[in-house]
Parts: sequence; structure tokens; C-alpha cells
Amino acid sequence: MTPKHHPSTLALLGCVAAWALFGTGCATTETGYHQAERTGDRMAHLRKDIRDIQSAIDETTEALDAIVATAETDPRKPFTRFDKAVDNLETADFKAKRSADEMRDEGKLFFELWQLDIANTRNEDVRKLAESRKTELSKNFQNISRISVMVKDDLNPWISDVRDLHKYLNNDLTPGGISAASDMIQKYTARGEAVKKSLNLLIEELNVVETSITPARAPSSPAFSAAR
Repeated sequence: MTPKHHPSTLALLGCVAAWALFGTGCATTETGYHQAERTGDRMAHLRKDIRDIQSAIDETTEALDAIVATAETDPRKPFTRFDKAVDNLETADFKAKRSADEMRDEGKLFFELWQLDIANTRNEDVRKLAESRKTELSKNFQNISRISVMVKDDLNPWISDVRDLHKYLNNDLTPGGISAASDMIQKYTARGEAVKKSLNLLIEELNVVETSITPARAPSSPAFSAAR
């Protein structure tokens, strides 16, 4: 669901209209910390998707190692694992990109709604404090985009190279073909580990930003978690 059709966006438009016509704000159930929590929820989804990418990277590199190890016997089964791992990798990458877009949309809306409240705050001291905090937290949120660009620079070429390697092995799953690609496979496996570390940086930043913009929440009790 895009912000254009999101209830929070309708709330934002209503608030803008009220502010423009009457100089007053409006209260909705999606403003303030509620919208911050929505943004945090999107971060949680993105964090899960990133971990799924890391798992798919492990599946991919382990399958490649198995292909090399069975080159002289029977690499068919490891290649089937590799084939499935590449599909899982592409699926996880697609979901992560979608979650990232949703997180950015919710975050943008959160800061827009906050700005409306600031503009409608009469007390100068409170307004200055809110502006200072909003600027600080907005920079924190923007750090996610900065680190995401770095991650994409590592992840996207690696996925593309793995796809090409898949095409190659699919046509030449012979002892000679695998042997000729063994150095390349070793290189891609090492790069996969580097990509996972890069993804960890993004997870860490998501943790920091989620903590900075959302209210603290007591952990669920074991009984409550089991019930859910």
C-alpha cells in the first residue's frame, strides 16, 4: 500500500487543510508516536528480510562449495541446491527492497506529520526543542539510506555475478567445467561473506534508528508470546 492510499496520508492532507484554513492542527490515531511505531514496524520487516538475504547467501555459497567437492562424482544434487538458493536469494532481495520502500514512505510521513505539529506549536521553547529533536532524528533516519547505498554497491553486483555463474554451471556441469570455474567460485564465496558483513552494518543502523524514534516497550512475557 503506497502513501497515496494510506490512511495516514489522508490524515496528513486533512491536517494540512485544517492548518491552512483555520491555523489549527488535528489529531488522528496515526500521528505522533503511533506513526513512529508504524515506521519501526517497517524497520522490523526490513531487518527480517535482510537476515533472509544472509541465509540465502549461506545457502548459495555452501551449495557452490558442494558442487566443487562433488565435481568428479555427481554434482547434480548440489547444483539443485544451488538453483534453489539463487531463487531464494532473488526472492529475499525483492522483499527487502519492497520493505525498504515501505519503511521510507512511513518515515517520510512521520516527519511530515511532526513538522505540522511543530508549525502549530505556540510555545517558542517547546517549538525549538521539537525542531532540534526532529532534525537530529531525521538525520539518524537518513543514515539508513546512506548505508543502504553502500550495501547495494556490494550486494547487487554479487547477485548478478551469481546469476551468471548459475547460467555457466547449468550448461557445463562437467568435471572440466567446474574445475575451470573453481577459482571464480572461491572468489564469489569470499565476496558473499563480505556482503553478509555489509548487511550486518545495515541491521545495526536499523536497530539504532528504531530505538531512537520509537517509544520503549517492555518485552513480552513468555506466556504472552506463547499465546500469540
